[in-house]
Amino acid sequence: MAKSRLIFTERDAACVVDFRDETVLDPKSVPAVTEDLYDLVDNRKFAKILLDLSAVRFLSSPMIGTLVALHKKTLDHGGQVVLCGLSGNLYRVFQVSRLTTVLRFAPSVEAGERYLREPAAEGAIAAQLLDPAPPTRWAAIVSKQVRILFAGAMVVAPLAITVWVVWSLGAWLEGLGMNLFRSLGITPPKHTYGIGGLIIIGLIYVVGLLTHLWLFRGAFGLVERLMTRLPGIRTIYESVRDLMKLFGGGSERMGRVVQYSVPGTDMSLLGILTNENPFGLPPDSPHRKVTIYVPYSYMFGGPTFFASPEHIVEVDMSVEQCMKTAATAMVGAQTILRQPGKKK
Repeated sequence: MAKSRLIFTERDAACVVDFRDETVLDPKSVPAVTEDLYDLVDNRKFAKILLDLSAVRFLSSPMIGTLVALHKKTLDHGGQVVLCGLSGNLYRVFQVSRLTTVLRFAPSVEAGERYLREPAAEGAIAAQLLDPAPPTRWAAIVSKQVRILFAGAMVVAPLAITVWVVWSLGAWLEGLGMNLFRSLGITPPKHTYGIGGLIIIGLIYVVGLLTHLWLFRGAFGLVERLMTRLPGIRTIYESVRDLMKLFGGGSERMGRVVQYSVPGTDMSLLGILTNENPFGLPPDSPHRKVTIYVPYSYMFGGPTFFASPEHIVEVDMSVEQCMKTAATAMVGAQTILRQPGKKK
């Protein structure tokens, strides 16, 4: 047998397995524990097993899988496994994973023995299980106040963060404008907060007007070509440029939103079709691929991969909506995806 440091005790044709050492359940020890538990059924012919887990505070996923497999083994031999003495938190793990409808539980080894003798007593035994005592009056009051506090935070936090971002941006533009005055040898006017920001916004607006003139358009194009040829600078410049296009009304040039069906599964991903023929193959080529960018949730970035056109359908959604949807993982979304269009 493997050395798993389990303690085995025989009681009335049943075997009590004592998990006294919490470390036996770490991932490295699971194979040894699994081997010893299976040996009880396969070689030592115990069909009724009581697992004393009163000292255990954590169960890894592989260990839970072992317990489910052991349960099936004992059923095949006309027996039963009963998990005894679990803490409330550990029992809730089985509740969340819906294994309480599969496995059998008891609050103690003695109660587990009773269950093996009297299966009809399962309901009474289960009623004793591991539910924490009802909260005291003060605990209930504190819990209610905390919920009210979080409800207020849900309202205040988005507003406060928005005001902070706008204020910080305004302060940065104001400082930039004041520094521009000083660099030109002009004494900034006093007690006129906001004029520096207005100057910067005005200059940006003027640059926008100049981009519509043929002469200046060529000059801006020359600057852009220069920036895209400088090592290191090119990466920063192109990233910022594409981001401004995405959120500044130029997103139609960034691609279209598509739903990508992952082959062999019923799962699909929401992404942006950025290039319909990155390898320059004929449109009817069976090897033609498209490029799809899939934004991550709660962060910037995401993978870009090549996919077959038959696995994608176009979604009636703007790129901006797609990015916002991905940024929040659709948490609290009021709308769902519209009916996809025809396959590309």
